[in-house]
Amino acid sequence: MKHALVPSLHWSTDRPQSAMHSHRPILPLLPALLLPFLAHPAFADAVSVKVEKVTFQIATKPEGPRGAPAPDPDNGNYALRNSQETVTPDTVEVIKLNNGLVEAWVCPAYGARVLRAFDPKTKAEYFYWGGDRNEDYIGWGTGGVEPSYPFFEHGVRLRQPAGYRIVKHANGAVTVAMDMRFTQHQKPRDKERYGRFTEESLNVMVTLEPDSSVIAWRQRRENPTPLPRSDRQWNCATYTQPLPTKEEDFLNKKTQQTEKRKVGDQTVVESKYRVIYPARWVVNHGPTEVHTSPHWTSLTNWKVSHFAIDAPYGLIGLYTIDRKLNQLRINDPKSSPGAKLYTGFHGGEGLVVEIWGGQGYVFEDPNKLIPAYAPSEFTNHFYNAEGIGEVTAANTEAAVSVNGTAFELVTTRPGPVRVTSNGKEVASGEGGPRNPIRGTFDGKQLAVIRDGKTLLAQTFPLERPAPLKETPVPPEIQAKFESLRTFKPSKAEMEQVMQNEGVASALGATAEAAKITDASNPDYALSIARTCYRIGALAEAERLAKLCPGPQADFLLGLLALEKGETTDFGKAGVEADYLRAVQKIRAKQPAEALQRVEAHLKSNPTAWRPRLARAFWAKDLQGAKALADENPGSPEAQLVLELLGETGAAKEKATLLANNPEAPEQVEAFRKEIVEGIWTPAKRFAPGVARN
Repeated sequence: MKHALVPSLHWSTDRPQSAMHSHRPILPLLPALLLPFLAHPAFADAVSVKVEKVTFQIATKPEGPRGAPAPDPDNGNYALRNSQETVTPDTVEVIKLNNGLVEAWVCPAYGARVLRAFDPKTKAEYFYWGGDRNEDYIGWGTGGVEPSYPFFEHGVRLRQPAGYRIVKHANGAVTVAMDMRFTQHQKPRDKERYGRFTEESLNVMVTLEPDSSVIAWRQRRENPTPLPRSDRQWNCATYTQPLPTKEEDFLNKKTQQTEKRKVGDQTVVESKYRVIYPARWVVNHGPTEVHTSPHWTSLTNWKVSHFAIDAPYGLIGLYTIDRKLNQLRINDPKSSPGAKLYTGFHGGEGLVVEIWGGQGYVFEDPNKLIPAYAPSEFTNHFYNAEGIGEVTAANTEAAVSVNGTAFELVTTRPGPVRVTSNGKEVASGEGGPRNPIRGTFDGKQLAVIRDGKTLLAQTFPLERPAPLKETPVPPEIQAKFESLRTFKPSKAEMEQVMQNEGVASALGATAEAAKITDASNPDYALSIARTCYRIGALAEAERLAKLCPGPQADFLLGLLALEKGETTDFGKAGVEADYLRAVQKIRAKQPAEALQRVEAHLKSNPTAWRPRLARAFWAKDLQGAKALADENPGSPEAQLVLELLGETGAAKEKATLLANNPEAPEQVEAFRKEIVEGIWTPAKRFAPGVARN
């Protein structure tokens, strides 16, 4: 088949989010009578908001390191095998958003999850839903969508609290904006696989528009430190189904007797479900190999764990044949390329289907370093396409199933549409999530149009390589694969604190530092020095910085001076030091000079979050501060700046984001001192058993 890197799928532009009002109810249930006063008049009843107390049954098991014979919860994250389960009730707030097309349950207390979503009319679930039972075994055992951070795989456990606020937008959309901190996770296990420590914060924004069946998931990471960080972060949507089984014979090695056991019946699975995964080239964990999607040995994509490195159609999902139900995840291949598929037969757990999204391509690749203070984010969209065949192509506005020259489609918003094929109208009618439109076309090109706007346009068949062993890997795909498995010398700096069972983490920097005795490789030495500084090995950081003098070393030595309570001009350091130079100008009561310094920093690092907030405060720029709060509605630091500038209601909004959000109040207070008093405090480090200064 012809191979091309650029697809013909036309992406629909998202509507702008201009926040106009926010409200967090105090009562367990937001009375419907209040909604007209809280929302824009034109959309008063478009998205209902209810905050309810819901009791779930939480299943846990004793924990310890992998394979531990006895419980050791401080040192491991694994549930002990063959241990007894304990089930206890847990009551938490659930925010229920409903626009008549979809109802979404958002649970800040459970790691900012979308716990459940479904069509209120057809009752079709968007994700796996296990009822009132949730398992707190690392991150699995619970349905919906979970963020995965700071560890790349199931990094946020079930009971990770988040502060939140509810934002109502001018177009009638509603966002639940959540904020999580992780510096409270200070046990030895938090440096291991599935560990939860990081100095960075995580925001999850879940948005429902008034006329769409789409749930928007926006995930954003903020770096409060003056050092570069990797932008790696992921999420996971779960679509677990009952596993059809059959009996097979096996040899019991202990008794040497042939016995029977139940195993997954793949033939039945394939008759009930289909995986929607129009990727072209994928890799495995590591990665260690690259091949077509699907693999020539698994054409139906069952029992695989694949990461797409070439998936230009932005579509992944699960199709249930007898229900004609497509559960879809849409991503922008450029800004949110992560498209990992896991399908496993897990006996008692069922037919496990996980769809992962993120900013990178492979879990094990720590991703590039981005500048200090710069945020990173990605967005995924979720919806059902019900009543049509297996979806062939989709975006956030429409989904189409194509079988030769026949098509079926639904749109995510109600309203009349025209369907054309190479300019010729082939169908028309009232579209919407529950109104399939069917017809025939030339089999080559299809477009869905509403009010002169193209919702979706796609050529067929999709351009994908033949799934054959002998299909050659294109040079550009091979190069991409090699780039994901060939790490730069700065890998230790790029990695997060926790380690993936034997893979060196940032905590291994001290051992690397001991090997460096000269300045023959200053870039590597200073990368290790920055990592040593990050983890608190300050003496090693200072030694390496002095070993390799220059602007980078001066910046690091300046940070060390600030930690000692000294003032510093950061020597020959460049604009990367200008924000902290500005903070010192505030302490010296020189606000004009502070503004000059922060402007210099932002010229080279324009997305830097803390410097932008500081600039808005120092310049008394209320409109600029409002724009920043709109950009990240889950940031309590943004609400702090609005509060300091006198914005009505900002203090209350800040308080809602700090409530039930461990360590967030201390971190926001540290930021207040930074921009108001010019007192800089380094981020809390990972130091199990060490009392906080």
